[in-house]
Amino acid sequence: MFLAGSVSPRPGPVSRGVRMSRSSRRTAGAIAAAAVAVGMALAGVATVHAADDVAAPVELTDRCGFAAGDQWRPVPLDIGDHDLAGRAPDDDVSGVRVAAGFRVSVFDRSDSADPLVVLTKDEDFCGSPLNDRASRILIERIDASAGGVTPSAAASPSRPAVPSAPAPAGPAPEPPSSAVSARTVQFAPDTVVGPSSTHYRVSVRTADQTVRPKVYQIDGSRFTGDDGKTVQLAKWPPTPSGALRTVSFTGYAQGATDTTEVSVSLTDGRTFPSLAGVDIRPHRYGIRPTALSADRKTVTFPVTGGNRWISVHFGGDTGSDLHSMHVNVDLTTDFEVARNAPNVVYFGPGEHRIGGDPAGRGILRLATLPGKDTVYLDRGAYVYGKIDLAGVTGGRVVGHGVLAGDGFRYAARKSNPADDAAMIWAGFGKAAEAKAVSGPTLVNASHFNIVTAADWEISGVKIFGWSGNNDGIHLREGTRVRDCFVRAGDDSLRTMSSNTLVENCVVWQHANGGVAISGWKIPTGAATANTWRRIDVVRAEWRADRPALGAAVVWRYAENHAISGLRFEDVRIDHGVPQALHVMFTDSATGTIGDITIAGLRVDGPVTGRNTISARPGTRIAGVTISGLVIDGRRVTATNAGTVGKLSVSGAVSGVTIDGQPLR
Repeated sequence: MFLAGSVSPRPGPVSRGVRMSRSSRRTAGAIAAAAVAVGMALAGVATVHAADDVAAPVELTDRCGFAAGDQWRPVPLDIGDHDLAGRAPDDDVSGVRVAAGFRVSVFDRSDSADPLVVLTKDEDFCGSPLNDRASRILIERIDASAGGVTPSAAASPSRPAVPSAPAPAGPAPEPPSSAVSARTVQFAPDTVVGPSSTHYRVSVRTADQTVRPKVYQIDGSRFTGDDGKTVQLAKWPPTPSGALRTVSFTGYAQGATDTTEVSVSLTDGRTFPSLAGVDIRPHRYGIRPTALSADRKTVTFPVTGGNRWISVHFGGDTGSDLHSMHVNVDLTTDFEVARNAPNVVYFGPGEHRIGGDPAGRGILRLATLPGKDTVYLDRGAYVYGKIDLAGVTGGRVVGHGVLAGDGFRYAARKSNPADDAAMIWAGFGKAAEAKAVSGPTLVNASHFNIVTAADWEISGVKIFGWSGNNDGIHLREGTRVRDCFVRAGDDSLRTMSSNTLVENCVVWQHANGGVAISGWKIPTGAATANTWRRIDVVRAEWRADRPALGAAVVWRYAENHAISGLRFEDVRIDHGVPQALHVMFTDSATGTIGDITIAGLRVDGPVTGRNTISARPGTRIAGVTISGLVIDGRRVTATNAGTVGKLSVSGAVSGVTIDGQPLR
């Protein structure tokens, strides 16, 4: 676990009382890093405290692995901009002691304007990726009365001035408000191994420091030639000649009442159009950008609390639709799991390939490991492979790491069991084998992402996928899904049985699928008492010319089944769409749909096509209760449903009401 930017496996054993050479220490550091990469070292937590006893404003130390007095003497530094190249301590800095009232920016290059970390209290880098990386130190006095920083030293002609509130690109935005309250956040620094973004950089400001979490990147390159549907998901505009899309994502964790300030910077030459031209979604969070840098490369906004799945929208076809940026803010938790417990399979920070498969096609079958019932993907872990929980009672997958399906083949999903398997699954066991998945990010699935058995609990999961058949989460009897994010190339939140609940989830829906699905190839013959509540659709890529592939936020299919007792409560779409409501059957289906409640469906924009409730020959829809339907700011009623609501009803449909009134 990474806390407050002190990200650290314990260093390897070092003979005490012996001064190691710089190269030897770096070798030891590499060994420690390798230990992390195979999940064998424990991440440390730095102790951050006031430093009122420091004579000079700042002291640099280098004491990792040495007995007291055996390291070089701490180096005092005064206010100013200090280039360490060619002088002691050069870049051999393992800790910084900071007096009260001062701020220290640590850089890994003399000419950099982008600090590795910004400190206002003591920090120990021993064993962390920040150890021995300092090449430049900027020290400033904090002017408490003005709420800002006293200017220290002018920039030299050879390197740029550093803004007093550093931003990753360009001049700094306006200073953050005093609402910033978080003192500690859990994060993986941008030095951890894993595919890095070529389009974005992110910094997070707390009350004590500014940190730079890792920004990962995935793209749709593996999914551009398998079939026509997938070409249109992995490229933008969605045509064979479109540009290859990317997704950048980062994450950190804070307390439920904490507030941090996030700065997102473009690093690929693009700029944000304007402050008003940046849309932070979901709109439900009420987040508005507060500052845009003078060069329009950095936008800043506050975030309060956790379980916030934020996307930054701007620029149309060359903006976030082409290269998107997601900031995932988890709630601080230890998952009540000890990473070194005998029942835990632990993956620490770094890249891993399950089973050592160099192609990344390994499958961790937990039942084959005696005594193991939990897989822990720690923050900063990037794990290639899949996880099978079948046969393990109470099996769990927890942690804020990444599980990547890059090694599996989408084109072989219907012919090879390994490629067909979901990223996390357990067969179709009974409630006695109830499972839990909490926290991880799943990327680049070859087929489905999570397929549950009965009575699973899923929370805090983030899913990013590109392909057709790349469903998000399949829910079976009694399963609960809470506080998740799904960006899927097919159906996002799909019930396969009864008595399921999905709530507080955010969806970016690609064109080939629907947000809420019940009845598509369900194995039980019926689906009842399923609820979707507080669902936010931040982007829906449904196309008016292909409505059958997913032009709906409420999309029902039935194949000779009876579906009833479905509730959709407080569903919001953050922009205009071709179609927002679609209740229908497949071409060959015979069955019934009844007792459907749609309470509080809001579209922040126009519906350009038609909303439909359609019963094909041999099927029947009875009892659809609609209330609180708002499209582009206008309330839909029984009298204006055809004009304002764009609602069309056809076939054997009865009992449709809007706000208690029969549909006319």
